[in-house]
Amino acid sequence: MLLITDESIFCPFQINAELFSLSNSITSNYIIDEYKHQAIFDWMADNLKYDHEGQKRRDKGNQVNYKTSLETFYSRAGNCAELSFLYIVLARASLLESNFVLVEEDCEGDEVNHACATAINLLVDLAYQQYGISHKKYRILNDMETSTIFNKFNQNS
Repeated sequence: MLLITDESIFCPFQINAELFSLSNSITSNYIIDEYKHQAIFDWMADNLKYDHEGQKRRDKGNQVNYKTSLETFYSRAGNCAELSFLYIVLARASLLESNFVLVEEDCEGDEVNHACATAINLLVDLAYQQYGISHKKYRILNDMETSTIFNKFNQNS
């Protein structure tokens, strides 16, 4: 299913022709979905960075809006949620399933307020820089839940 919406719905999953083309160029050499997911992860790991400064400002209570997938792409940096939004968009543009994940207990067993994405039956975590990470406690969200959280983050910022 392809859902196209107008700008009245503020959603973290935004795509344009450039991102769509990029997604297809990243995955065009692969037939198997798992390899396509891995290629997207590798491209993002090589071309984007974790936004430590933005996260520090948020941690101190400063007002910093969460970026959409497009904003993350153009800034070439994002926090765990923002990198996950972009990963999901690139995967879906290549007709791959991917969803947003809230992580409550990470792979080390630490309680966290963290986010990553799904790739087939794996978790993909660009902030931890691991494809197939084994977080201990997490919840996969649907797009409505993800958009609601995204909008709540931005209203509180």
